[in-house]
Amino acid sequence: MQFRHFFSHSAAISDRTRLLFIAFALLILFLTGTLSKAIAQTTSAAEIFGVQLGRVHAEGFVLEQSGTVTITATCLDTRKTRPLSSNAWILDAATRMPVWDFEDSNADRRGRSLLETKTDVRLPAGAYEVYYASSLDWNDAHWSHGGIGEVVRNVVDEILDRNKWDDWGDWEEKFDELRGDLGITVRTSSSVRRTSDMEALAKDFVGRAFVTISGIEDDYYSVRGFELERPMQVDIYALGEMIDEDRYDYGWIIDTSSRRKVWEMNRRNTEHAGGAKKNRMSRDRIRLDQGRYAIFYVSDGSHSTTEWNAPPPYDPDFWGMTLLASNASDLRNVSPFDYENVPLSQAFVKIREVRDDEHRTAGFSLSAPTALRIYALGEGQSGHMFDYGWIMDADTRSRVWSMDFSDTEHAGGASKNRLFDRVVELDAGNYEAHYITDDSHAFNEWNSDRPFDPAAWGMTIVPADPNDANRIGTFDPRSDKNHLAQIVRVGDDEEAYTDFTIDADTRVRVYAIGEGTSGHMHDYGWIEDRGNGQAVWEMTYRMTEHAGGARKNRMVNTVVMLPAGRYRLHYQSDDSHSYEDWNASPPMDVDYYGISVSPER
Repeated sequence: MQFRHFFSHSAAISDRTRLLFIAFALLILFLTGTLSKAIAQTTSAAEIFGVQLGRVHAEGFVLEQSGTVTITATCLDTRKTRPLSSNAWILDAATRMPVWDFEDSNADRRGRSLLETKTDVRLPAGAYEVYYASSLDWNDAHWSHGGIGEVVRNVVDEILDRNKWDDWGDWEEKFDELRGDLGITVRTSSSVRRTSDMEALAKDFVGRAFVTISGIEDDYYSVRGFELERPMQVDIYALGEMIDEDRYDYGWIIDTSSRRKVWEMNRRNTEHAGGAKKNRMSRDRIRLDQGRYAIFYVSDGSHSTTEWNAPPPYDPDFWGMTLLASNASDLRNVSPFDYENVPLSQAFVKIREVRDDEHRTAGFSLSAPTALRIYALGEGQSGHMFDYGWIMDADTRSRVWSMDFSDTEHAGGASKNRLFDRVVELDAGNYEAHYITDDSHAFNEWNSDRPFDPAAWGMTIVPADPNDANRIGTFDPRSDKNHLAQIVRVGDDEEAYTDFTIDADTRVRVYAIGEGTSGHMHDYGWIEDRGNGQAVWEMTYRMTEHAGGARKNRMVNTVVMLPAGRYRLHYQSDDSHSYEDWNASPPMDVDYYGISVSPER
């Protein structure tokens, strides 16, 4: 009876109790966050799975208002899978800056070879790009190991046919085993729009750009011209490849009128760009005056947008160089123009594509003092040039310009590739341009990375001002007959002489090249008075200077007074190191190896 009364009473209050119980439960759920999570329906902002080795995968999304995104990502544990690696990150599309990076997250180990993270990140409204990249970095495999313990583990794995750390096929197989677990998802309860149109996402960034050289491939060389109607601030965004002070993919800007570099990408104005340590990024701001400019970008034969040989940077599609107006309103003051770095149609000296063991010559004349632009590529190391050019005054045989190492800069590729690109002024006269190479590393016969402009290996000369072209004429170096006597292109074991006569006292130029060591001459010349058989002039070591090439190449270029009379010019050589049979680097003026006598001019 009491029990029936109780249940009868409880039935009477069940509705109120039920409502109170539900309200209490909802309060508990709200306080623990369970209800808010249940109510908040998340939407997929980006999802990347089915990743491929060596490929960068990307998706984008636009947050309509600020909100929290939940990121879930799984990457390879490089401590267990070296040299395999993977990474995931998110970029702000407007600033090109990363807002989240897997490598900076507190990831938990999942199994033997994976790392996994799930994290919430608060983001402002805007456009974002999500990336996932996996790579096989052999450089990392060979030098980034964890001491003797790592070596022992790899030896054991090799014996057991696990993780063969120097076999490409085994690492691909390992990646295929794990790729189903790799990827990234981004979800949010905020209003979001997914997109795969990466160009549209970056429109706010490129909206201020007036030059964009991006998505660079291997072995790339590009130059663009732009003109500023008035001075302005320019923002530079550049990505490239550098290891210590060596640059492989990089850019620079020149003033086209002076050939002066106004900016260049180097170690000091760059920082790590994400991914491999060699990925470098510059975000710089410079002021440029009114005038014409050219932007250059070059890349070597590996590690670029088309194929990375190490982990890629955060912003792979902008690998290259972009110039932006600091103030968007200044864009109206910028205009592009077609710029040819070396206008070959204006070149009057074109010694190009020079191969090993070559010596080429070209003559020209100037009717008036003229500014000339010399563009020369060659090989040099440790202060010395091996493939190089020079210009001689054809009348005096004096060198008026030479490609000295100290005046050159890096020409891309191997550090020994050197470039001279400056304006030189020469007086009126006849000139000879020379270019010589040694027995290695020249056009299409490179023994190291080639320069960025390989076809220009040699020397190209154009008028600095195209309006001066009418001052430049032709001159054939072999047509100069203004010699009283000459013995040149002397070979081994020669004893040659030729006679000449002077009708009046005359100042003559004696130009002689020979071989000398330790204060003694081995190949040399002299002048004999035929009347008494006495030598009136003789080439001694003390009067000579270095003639280029091997140190034993000696040269004298002097003026002497000869009275009227009859003379005999002599030249004698020993059994080695002479014209076309050099046992060391030849002298610069190889065709004049011997002795020449001519009236002073």
